[in-house]
Amino acid sequence: MKLVLTILILISLASCQTFTYNQNLAQKLAAFSIASYCTSSYLQNWNCGFACQQNQQGLKNLQIISSTTSYSTALVGYSPDLNGIIIAFRGTTSAHIQTFFTDLKILKSSYPLCQNCYVHSGFYSSYQEIQQQIMSTFTSLRQQYPQANVYVTGHSLGAALGALSLPDIYKLNNNQKINAFYNFGSPRVGNQDYATWFSAQNFAIEYARVTNGADPVPEMPAEWVNYRHYNHEVYYPNVSQNGLQYVQCYYSEDSNCEDRIFFATNINDHLGYYGWNWTSATAGCE
Repeated sequence: MKLVLTILILISLASCQTFTYNQNLAQKLAAFSIASYCTSSYLQNWNCGFACQQNQQGLKNLQIISSTTSYSTALVGYSPDLNGIIIAFRGTTSAHIQTFFTDLKILKSSYPLCQNCYVHSGFYSSYQEIQQQIMSTFTSLRQQYPQANVYVTGHSLGAALGALSLPDIYKLNNNQKINAFYNFGSPRVGNQDYATWFSAQNFAIEYARVTNGADPVPEMPAEWVNYRHYNHEVYYPNVSQNGLQYVQCYYSEDSNCEDRIFFATNINDHLGYYGWNWTSATAGCE
């Protein structure tokens, strides 16, 4: 009887695990994710419409880091609004979203930071193409703003690149947790061993994968080819009907969150986080 009670208590405690989610901060970072889709001519003057208006003081010492051989792009700069160093990874543009789906292969590469870990080959190679630039730019900004917070964000492909950057940013941050990592519409990045390892590292004080409605990208690559999400999901079931009501799921692949959708196919949900029209928000600044 005591054994049964103990098991029930442990199950109850596990199901009650929570994590911090700051919606206002997440929206600020989402706006930086939108801004990452804009071209340098708009960003240097911080004149990128809706996205720039959400963080009106812009990014100081802004560096736009891009790969010449892939879609990999990131904004790195200091935000006076948040007193923080921002690293915002760009996702796949709306013009190329269908290509992104078509090219989303299942091939994995060995990941050197943990045993038996494998990550998506395309995501990993895309990050490696800008890895050194990200690290050197962050190091320079850290020296200029030693007391600043540190935030990493990204949407779609950018969400995956953000996750892959965290071990580097954490290390360059004197092995101190960054303040927040919120991403939007992230695909699965690696296998179960990678997801378990990532979830255990606590690279950030606050972190979550934000998902929306029937966004198809978080369901890719599929679980049946041994891809898994890492923990902490914030799910918005239907912003058009329920406003910004959300569900928090501590563990990944939880049927209370986005995994409840049997067949997620709504691209508009991928481009509609917080009820914003991400396509129109970037249409005038690309």
